[in-house]
Amino acid sequence: MKYYDCYVDGVNKLLTYSCKEIEVGSWVEVPFRGRRKVALVVEEVAKPSFTALEISSKLDIPKSDLIEIVKWMIDYYLLDSKAFSLLLPKGTVNEKKYYRIVDKSDDVSKIFKNRERLTKSTLEKKNVDIKDLMRRGVVVEESSFTVRDYLKECVSSKEKLTLTECQQSLFDEIESNKSNYFLIKAVTGSGKTAIYSELIRSALNEDRGVILLLPEIALASQIASRLSVNFDNIALIHSGLSQKQIGEEWLKVATGEKKVVIGARSAIFAPVKDLKYIVVDEEHEDVYKQETYPMYDARAVAMVRAKKHNCKLVLGSATPSVERYYHAKMKRITLLEMNKRYRGEVPKVELIDMRGTRELIHPEVRQAIEENVNRGEQTLVIINRKGYGNAVQCGSCGEVDKCDNCSVALTYFKVDNSLRCSYCDYERKFKIMCSCGSTKAPIGRGSELIEEKIKELNARVVRFDGDVNRKKGASEKIFKDFADGKYDIMVGTKLIAKGLDFSNVTLVVVIDSDSILNIPDFRASERSFQLITQASGRAGRNEKPSRVMVQTHIPDHYVMKYSGYDDFYEEEIRFREELSYPPFSRATNIIVKDKSEKRAMEISEKVYDMLNKLGVESYRPAKCLIYKINKLYRYHIFVNDSKINKKELSAIKKISKNISIDIDALNFI
Repeated sequence: MKYYDCYVDGVNKLLTYSCKEIEVGSWVEVPFRGRRKVALVVEEVAKPSFTALEISSKLDIPKSDLIEIVKWMIDYYLLDSKAFSLLLPKGTVNEKKYYRIVDKSDDVSKIFKNRERLTKSTLEKKNVDIKDLMRRGVVVEESSFTVRDYLKECVSSKEKLTLTECQQSLFDEIESNKSNYFLIKAVTGSGKTAIYSELIRSALNEDRGVILLLPEIALASQIASRLSVNFDNIALIHSGLSQKQIGEEWLKVATGEKKVVIGARSAIFAPVKDLKYIVVDEEHEDVYKQETYPMYDARAVAMVRAKKHNCKLVLGSATPSVERYYHAKMKRITLLEMNKRYRGEVPKVELIDMRGTRELIHPEVRQAIEENVNRGEQTLVIINRKGYGNAVQCGSCGEVDKCDNCSVALTYFKVDNSLRCSYCDYERKFKIMCSCGSTKAPIGRGSELIEEKIKELNARVVRFDGDVNRKKGASEKIFKDFADGKYDIMVGTKLIAKGLDFSNVTLVVVIDSDSILNIPDFRASERSFQLITQASGRAGRNEKPSRVMVQTHIPDHYVMKYSGYDDFYEEEIRFREELSYPPFSRATNIIVKDKSEKRAMEISEKVYDMLNKLGVESYRPAKCLIYKINKLYRYHIFVNDSKINKKELSAIKKISKNISIDIDALNFI
């Protein structure tokens, strides 16, 4: 008999089971607290001092070859064994609960003619009290698992694309270079997708696989649609699909029936066989970092997977993250560049000085939009806030409606007259009367308000933001209708600045470009520059003259001043080096959450004292910018020290269960 540590679904530590012999990476059924559960065989271990339960059966699911990847994640991000849950989507296995009769002397055994397994509905038809049977030990609840049925299909390629000379040169370099890591810095509209397409074709010709990651579900769907012209049966995996759909796609990939996966962050765990390429498009996007448990960065996981599986990682962006570009400059990543568009020219950014005006939309911008509509050309209007107003406030006493659970003002949505919290599920109807007897009104601006103002131009307007995108299939329909010319203007948040390709868009307007710069975060300038550059990239994707108009109150800021990425990078990297910010250090955010504000503060002080004793450079504990979320008070300690190690961080985590540690932190709010 051999012994194996297994991850049991939902359990935060590995449990030891016995078996005659089974391969590591196998999916199995195991007994757990009187039930059967799905488990993953993680590693073979020595015989334990206790009597280990035996593995019940092996599931008909291809074994996972990502065990070592998750072990690395557990070690690097200080996770527990629940991280293994990333390897098997919920919809892959069907769980059927039933009740097994263990006391054959009871009358219930005679009622059902000695049947051993009974479903809940079968028992209820005879008006049997299931809870009473379980309490008396007559029946026990168990589960059986079956692998979801799926259709077997094959991936096949169609006609070959014709690459430009520059695209062909980059493709050849990626194919022939021995490096594992590549960064394509390419101006918007230069044709990165064409290179990705040929990398996919190259892999399929060798019967190998590809994972293509995109930052947003809507973008993943659009790219999958474009690539389906050249390749059949691409697997699309993202959280916008049902568990059943994800399970079916996962099985087609695991069995090798599909070799190309396109998806958002979690698709990095797709069980693609014999990987040749992992491609991460718009690699600068923060959404590749998962902020909830288990916290991980899909780009870092991709680098580890590329090394362990001996495949190549291709990162692409017009505005690479400062850290990644620095590593490319240091020759740790092979840098490839495309500085010309496939067709047309990158439009020059026009700064619209908003100082001295209280208009939401500058008259010059309004005129440009009207002229664009009259020419039959399309416009994108971007404001990085959803809703109608950022808050509602009483005009007399100044009271602002706030969330009951979080320390934030509620956002006003005119579409359904509601107030909603951006950080929890709290929501209520807006009441215009204040407790002081006066009236409240929305303040600030959001995508709904801008949509309302734009509609005054008598144009066909559609809005796309996180609120609209919650509806299933909304993004695909809106983008298709816009591409088909059913709308003149699309108003939206930064979601519409990411990689979308509309040939008739000749004007892009950024309404409130300063909002990101006002956030107290050392990456604020980088994010603001990326938004403006990416937004400008949506215009001029054909031969027509195009414009990009950016409204700002700080036109002299270096983010506004530089139109080229390299000029911005040189300024930004000097600032980072001077203050020892990443890439010159490792940013770790230690967060303490507690229902008691006093206790949260006390725990954070203990953490700070321990860091001092360890000689680790850190800032004093401070309230998080949003210091209460879901009724939990939040303090954080920013550690800007590359010398801190896993042992020290693990010791800090043991101070309290209310401590979470964000390695390579991107969010300090």
